[in-house]
Amino acid sequence: MGNVRPWEGSIRLNGQEIGHPPAHHKPGLGLALVINLFQALRQLKSKCLSMLLVEQYVHLALSISDCAYVMQEGRIALRGPSKQIAADDALQAAYLGM
Repeated sequence: MGNVRPWEGSIRLNGQEIGHPPAHHKPGLGLALVINLFQALRQLKSKCLSMLLVEQYVHLALSISDCAYVMQEGRIALRGPSKQIAADDALQAAYLGM
């Protein structure tokens, strides 16, 4: 394997800069980037564009999605409407750590 270069530049959506890649030495920058990204995703959703989102901030992802898939050990363990998954107490305890 060759050398891996760090990511340089910014993240763009439809040609507009929406953030910079997170830097490990700057705590909190990653969350700011995620918030900017989710604002852009909400704009795309308002235009009825479909997208597939894989995200570690589960509550943010569920807040803008219509349908959700929960994976366990690399397999889809559950799927359904995002609002239903977000509201289910047993699912929150099992998958969302609540």
